[in-house]
Amino acid sequence: MNTRLNAIQSSIFKVTEISNNTVGILKVNKEIIEIQRDLSVFGSTGSEAIFTKIEDNHQDIVDYLSSLNSASVDIAQEHLNSMSELVQRYGKSLASLKARYAYRKQLQERLPELYQSALDRLYSLDQMYNDDNTRLYINSAINNWHLLHRDAEQFLTKKDFKKRQSVTTTIQILASFKEKFPANVLSQHRSHFESLEILVNEYSKTFKKSIQANRNYLSLVNVVMAGDAIEFSNLVNSLREESLNKLEQIRQQANNTVAHTNDILKLLGVAAAFYVVMIAVFFHIHISKPIRRLTTSFERFHQGDLSAAITDTHRKDEIGVLANSANQFRLLSSDLAAAKSKAENITKIKSEFLANMSHEIRTPMNGILGMSKQLETTELTAEQLKMLNIIRSSGKSLLVIVNDILDLSKIEAGKIELESEPVNLAMMLEEIHHLFV
Repeated sequence: MNTRLNAIQSSIFKVTEISNNTVGILKVNKEIIEIQRDLSVFGSTGSEAIFTKIEDNHQDIVDYLSSLNSASVDIAQEHLNSMSELVQRYGKSLASLKARYAYRKQLQERLPELYQSALDRLYSLDQMYNDDNTRLYINSAINNWHLLHRDAEQFLTKKDFKKRQSVTTTIQILASFKEKFPANVLSQHRSHFESLEILVNEYSKTFKKSIQANRNYLSLVNVVMAGDAIEFSNLVNSLREESLNKLEQIRQQANNTVAHTNDILKLLGVAAAFYVVMIAVFFHIHISKPIRRLTTSFERFHQGDLSAAITDTHRKDEIGVLANSANQFRLLSSDLAAAKSKAENITKIKSEFLANMSHEIRTPMNGILGMSKQLETTELTAEQLKMLNIIRSSGKSLLVIVNDILDLSKIEAGKIELESEPVNLAMMLEEIHHLFV
């Protein structure tokens, strides 16, 4: 039972660990999706705070995956290694992303500068001529530069791909701008036209570089990093399915363990019930009944029937000790009864002997006392009278002893009676004096 309970507890721990790790990985996937959204915001705003948030979230992901690796959690190591590799690659892309964004921004900021320089040159030319045709050509070039810069911005910022062809066409028109002017005008203001030609060529090159930089930046964000994010999501889904399979296996194992435990508990219940019944039967046969028999025997002993049978004296346990003690009690009780009967007979014989002897002694003693009383009435000398008194006093004393012996017999028979008589104290003292002289 302890082993099965430990197995159930271990399953619960595994379920908790897998659930926590799976939830953690899902949170990582959510953070990567959040990073992708922040990258979109960063691409539009270039906010340093947004990019710092992106880097902090990426570092949190790296730290979490490192903690999972060091803790040896119950996650497929292959998935964990692939996730760590993706996150590291994602970090390298982040480092490259910032540099690409800075380069793209630098190019996009260069285009307005070229645009403004070209307008300054054209406005300067416009002020130099009063000829309507010439000014018309210059204003047409100014409009083309406005159109060029507007289309370039819409293409680069809003990704309006139709504008790219318009930008190319406008650049070609501006490149042939000086062909509309006569030779004297071109030679007179050669530096302006050469500067405009250089600005058109540089704007064209910068626009192409911006396209490439924008393509590289978007490719890194929308292809490489988005692909890594999608691959991470696929790994998360695969890990989630694997975790669900593990949870299902753990659930089945736990169910099997619980079912086996229930069977064992049922068997234990039956075995315990049988064990209790056997103990009850054993207790009744080997303990309860022998004690009841001994109790019956002691009750009969108490009632004076020493012939009651005593069983279980052959047993070596406490009941056997009690049975042997009861047997010894019966033997001692029998001996005591016999000794009591013998003592009673001896006492009865002694009492009868004392009574008979006392009667036999008292009868001649009464005769002696009677004759001494009669002798007192005769004429006697003083010496003889004194001797007669001694004889009579001794006889009375002897009679008192005889009566005391008879009183002992009465005491044993329970028939003693107390008498209240006057006493001659002087005579009693004189008699005591004669006894010790």
